[in-house]
Amino acid sequence: MHLPGLELILAIAFILLVVFIVTGFKEIWYSNKIPESEKTMWLIGFFFMSWITGLIYFRLGRKRVIG
Repeated sequence: MHLPGLELILAIAFILLVVFIVTGFKEIWYSNKIPESEKTMWLIGFFFMSWITGLIYFRLGRKRVIG
């Protein structure tokens, strides 16, 4: 039932998700434009709900963090 090569696609998707989360963590953690409490909120969101928080972050929050 499984197509050949799907394990590779799943592994690549997982690696990209980890890179996405680490990049978001780094960008938020080193920002001087938001308070520590907001940094903590973003980091918890990335850790537990990475794709939803990532979409919200890149659509709305990144402008404030990067500025």
